[in-house]
Amino acid sequence: MEELLLGCIMMYVFKEGSRHGFNQDRKTEQFRKNYSRLFSGLGLPHMDTVDEVLRKIETSQLERLKGELLKGLLKKRVLHKFRLFGKYFGIAIDATGYASFEGQPYEGCPYRKSKKGKLTYLQPILEAKLVTNNGFSISIATEWVLNGEEYDKQDCELKAFKRLAVKLKSDFPRLPICILADGLYPNKSVFDLCKTNNWTFIITLKDTQLKDVQDEVAVFDQLYWKNKDLDEKIVNKEQLITRSYRWINEVDYHGHPLNWIECVEIKRNIKTGKEEQNRFVHITSFKVNSMNCKELSAFGRLRWKIENEGFNIQKNGGYKLKHKYSRNNLTAIQNYYQCMQIGHLINQLVELSRRFRQLKNKFTLQHIWKVMIAFMYFGQIDTAFLAFKKTQFRYS
Repeated sequence: MEELLLGCIMMYVFKEGSRHGFNQDRKTEQFRKNYSRLFSGLGLPHMDTVDEVLRKIETSQLERLKGELLKGLLKKRVLHKFRLFGKYFGIAIDATGYASFEGQPYEGCPYRKSKKGKLTYLQPILEAKLVTNNGFSISIATEWVLNGEEYDKQDCELKAFKRLAVKLKSDFPRLPICILADGLYPNKSVFDLCKTNNWTFIITLKDTQLKDVQDEVAVFDQLYWKNKDLDEKIVNKEQLITRSYRWINEVDYHGHPLNWIECVEIKRNIKTGKEEQNRFVHITSFKVNSMNCKELSAFGRLRWKIENEGFNIQKNGGYKLKHKYSRNNLTAIQNYYQCMQIGHLINQLVELSRRFRQLKNKFTLQHIWKVMIAFMYFGQIDTAFLAFKKTQFRYS
């Protein structure tokens, strides 16, 4: 079992993109020898055998393995330096699509119906990822959006979040969590869940949401004009970034004292005078002041890490998230997905280390992976390399 599951995880570590691609590597004798020596004598299995096993393993087993790996990092305090106020871990919540199908691939797969009545089956996945400002986006919990045996309405992201919250609290009951989410999430049920689980939150707010809060924002200049701050930063000789902050504290919303914070960012080219403006608005459980407004707003914007360093990398960075590693077996699909998350975690620990950054300053990430695969084909792993493998990595 160790050999089979490791083979699947390494398919993602090597960014093969498909089971067939990894099977082609397996045909090369030197690749197999290097692989075996790298992993203390374990063989490189045929991916068809791996597929048979992943169809039978309970999906909770691999998700538990993923959780234990993350708990190991937390125990070693690898990620503690990236916490908000030295305490709270940023947990970004968002959904992404796995694949689309012309016909129903398995029972319970959600679908979209066109005006002409055509059904397109889609498979959304709701993820909770631990995100950091240096680029980590680590899966901590996963919930699949699936229709039950009997349903009046299809499953959706907000329903899945309630199940995800139960799983997250059960697996990490004492972890200090700050939920980071997009404009779908500022509602009473989400606030209730955060309060029940003793979680903090920083959630994107649209101008059309939470009328009670927007009414207070409308009279900001009359009542809250003192709640302002300004920050200017010269990035280099060509760019000046100005960020102006406004905030309102303790606006009651169905018993929840919400705090509103706005950041208007202006990027100005010093030479040309050209400006680019962005506006970021969040609702948070933290009381805002001039001492913490910058940190709170910046931490709220880390939500984008789940989109960029998370989903986008897994779709376009060699992991092929949307590739159908299994076409019609939900158990196998879910197990492949968990192996992908573990493989991506391993690669992040390498790519974000200080030692690896020395290489990234000279070569692209894609080129470095090409060299690694080429070495597996034509090089020979020796004892010096195995000793290097045990080197402690540091992150900044």
